[in-house]
Amino acid sequence: MQPQMGLRERQRRETLKLLHEAALKLVSDGGLTSATVDAITERAGVSRRTFFNYYDSKEDAVLGTTAPSVPDSAISEFFDDASGVDQFTRTLRLISAVIQSTREVDRVDATELRELLDRFPELRARVQQH
Repeated sequence: MQPQMGLRERQRRETLKLLHEAALKLVSDGGLTSATVDAITERAGVSRRTFFNYYDSKEDAVLGTTAPSVPDSAISEFFDDASGVDQFTRTLRLISAVIQSTREVDRVDATELRELLDRFPELRARVQQH
């Protein structure tokens, strides 16, 4: 069971979601070129600085993907030899935790993601970078 999120974490996730939804709407209405950082921030009602506190690029905002990180809990579990879990399973869990760290918002589902990538192949490069 996941502990309840504090106010700061809820606000952070709400801002991530707001920026992601603004980027998706702009892409839907006018294509990837219309989804500039300035347009996204204006639509979301936040500053450019705020945008870059949450996303590294407009492509990340469109995809709803943040830079990968290694959660502290995953590191602790990985190095916990007394857990009784074999090294291979701990390694898979660590990799999974890093992958999950890039998906902090309820982003587009797999079908919508495929459609976005088909419509805007330049987004594929960003997905591969992550």
